[in-house]
Amino acid sequence: MSSLSSNHSSDDVHEIRNSGTDEPVESASTRFLTTDSARCADGGSDGLINLMLDIEADYSSQVNCKDGHERTPLHIAAEHGMLEIVRKIINFDSRTLHAKDKNKRQPLHVACREGKTETARLFLDAGADIEAEQNQEITALDDAAYHGHTDVVNLLLDTGANVDVADCDGLTPLHNASSEGHIEVVRSILKHPKTPKTTINAQDKSGWAALHMAIWEDYRNTVSFLLEEGADLTLKTSDGWTPLLTATPRYLDMVRIILRYRDKRDIQLEADYEEGYTALLEASRKSQLATTRILIEAGANRKAQDKYGRTGLHLASKTGYVDMLKLFFPLLNGEMIEHQCDGSNTALHLACGARDDSDNSSDSSCVFVIREWEHQEGQHGSVIQFLLDNGADKHAKNDAGDTPLHDAAASGISSRLEPLLKVVTPKDMLAQNSMGWTALRSAYLGEDREIAMTALLKSEHLQTANFGAHDVWLDAVKWAASNPANFPIAKLLVSKRPNSKRPQSLPSTDDNLIESAANQLIPDLLLILIGKMDKNMDKNLDTLNALQSALKTTLQAIQDGLEGTTAMDTDRNRLKVLWVLMATLRGFGIQGLVDRTLRSVKNTRDKLQELASSSLLKDSLNTKAFGPRHPRIPQNRYRVAGETHHPELRDAEARETRLSYLAELEDILRDPPRTQFQRHFQDLKPPEIGSPAIGKLLQRFEATITLFLEDKKCLELLPGIVQ
Repeated sequence: MSSLSSNHSSDDVHEIRNSGTDEPVESASTRFLTTDSARCADGGSDGLINLMLDIEADYSSQVNCKDGHERTPLHIAAEHGMLEIVRKIINFDSRTLHAKDKNKRQPLHVACREGKTETARLFLDAGADIEAEQNQEITALDDAAYHGHTDVVNLLLDTGANVDVADCDGLTPLHNASSEGHIEVVRSILKHPKTPKTTINAQDKSGWAALHMAIWEDYRNTVSFLLEEGADLTLKTSDGWTPLLTATPRYLDMVRIILRYRDKRDIQLEADYEEGYTALLEASRKSQLATTRILIEAGANRKAQDKYGRTGLHLASKTGYVDMLKLFFPLLNGEMIEHQCDGSNTALHLACGARDDSDNSSDSSCVFVIREWEHQEGQHGSVIQFLLDNGADKHAKNDAGDTPLHDAAASGISSRLEPLLKVVTPKDMLAQNSMGWTALRSAYLGEDREIAMTALLKSEHLQTANFGAHDVWLDAVKWAASNPANFPIAKLLVSKRPNSKRPQSLPSTDDNLIESAANQLIPDLLLILIGKMDKNMDKNLDTLNALQSALKTTLQAIQDGLEGTTAMDTDRNRLKVLWVLMATLRGFGIQGLVDRTLRSVKNTRDKLQELASSSLLKDSLNTKAFGPRHPRIPQNRYRVAGETHHPELRDAEARETRLSYLAELEDILRDPPRTQFQRHFQDLKPPEIGSPAIGKLLQRFEATITLFLEDKKCLELLPGIVQ
């Protein structure tokens, strides 16, 4: 191939043999040669270079044409190191030396970026601007250093390029070479006779020196060379990171390299950055066990505390690394186990999941941290067990009044709860924080309430489901019953109902839960459970039996209480439960039992009404005959034959309340969908099995019962209630 003569440099030959029909070369030919270039390109690189070498002066007007990236033919020739093409284009028009593409790169930038030493030399000899800046204020020397082209770097330095030139981020050529581990470029820069001694410690706008960058990218040979050349180990970034701190959370070998210099130079062993972390604390919080050991061996202060007052023992507890904890514990002789850090948290609080101010800072997420300790289930549990075995106070309270049990419950992690539940007492279970919450309330509002509440409620030490000062037991029951997966929690809550008059057994099945809801007068729960049933009752024989059993128990309780009175709240709940059961079981063989109860209710109401009438007559006669009763004369002096022994029923207001209750009871037993308050509103339907909206009926019912017969105006309000 005659056109490849000796005057072609190695740049030419290398690129011709490897470019083939690449688009950039073809673009050059189509821009300023002829359309024949495409045809020549089909013949391979030899044909293309022959065509380029035969450029005639007629094409000189096209040397400044640009492609879609605003590159000229000279940019493309520089990229591929085509010296003859470069010479001819420059001869046609030397102004092309300063042409810029869309990134403001001149041909010199391109040649240096691609490592085309002779092409770069030709540009420099022709007068190219060695300090010209492209985007981000990057020079040709920056490009050559970043891409590791040692010969180009030497050429530029020998030609007088500014070795300390900085781009828009303050990065120098030494930064660029160090960050990519180009040790030969680093050597060339630092060994060049024109390089100032200060170059090695130049810092960018974030305070990072070349040493920081080489450490961060784990280029050990580059780090060793920089240290041999005198890189400063006391330099800090704007965040306070020394080279040692930069190495600590990531690379054990880097730490070892730096520690070799501790007897000769200040390695800043106790220096800390803005959060107060020394290298030892940084290693412990990042769970770097081996690094922690060698720092302790190097003399690091084992009692150092961060800005939150936490030692390595606290940080190991927080991260859940039991081996790290065991490393620190004997070194501190156990004296820091009850030390309270920020928020008055002990190591046990932190192991149980207590949050502190650091959770809103770099402790929870650090821009420099890549290899975080991966939490595994059981790790924190092992830490908690170790602390308890070594005397940690399980009763300690932090500023929020939380005990470790509160924090473990709020975390919702079973491995944190298990060791605590082995050592707590019933009194510990009822301990309240400053908001009046027990551990059960913390679990209910915590990260994973299903796990935490189950663990607490199953504990023999929790005798009642006590949520603390603000009882949310019913809310918790309704939440648990709304999802069949949480029925076990609902059963536990019902079996440990607070303020229950008698101990309740744990419902063994979902159907038993229905009976418990009815027997314990929890209509809210009953409505939710019915709403979760299969609409085809024939497929729910066990459930049907449970509902019928619940109704029998409810009716029997009503009959037992007909001769006395109960608290008003109980009456209303019994009415709701009865209405729900009656409306659900219509047509399922309950009429006989209902009729018997209805007769008992009617008889009781008639007797009470008769008694009320006779009492009014008696009071009137006694007043006329004897005058007002003397306050010192016992009331039973005036009792007449057949009068009730219940003093509450001798009070007119109590009698009226009781009569109203019995009237509502009679209405429900007679026809639940046609109870007295529904006579004017035919669209209020009874509970619908399997309906997700069934719970809304309860609120309508309660509101109606409360308003009914209190005032005639209540009838005007009912449409809004039942809509």
